Amino acid sequence: SRAPSFDWAAYEPPEPLCPGVHVVDDVTVDDLRPYIDWTPFFQAWELTGKYPDILDDEVVGEQARSL
Repeated sequence: SRAPSFDWAAYEPPEPLCPGVHVVDDVTVDDLRPYIDWTPFFQAWELTGKYPDILDDEVVGEQARSL
């Protein structure tokens, strides 16, 4: 087979540089919005199409925009 082989049993992941829970106060939802792929959200509503194109879709665009 041409699939790459990898020995997961021998793999040791690196330690995080800063382990633990971190609060990021200087990032807003508006800052994150361009990085969110809403496609799975629309799929859950059984609306087919990829975000952001689905918003202008002739068949489901109006319903997608209303969500």
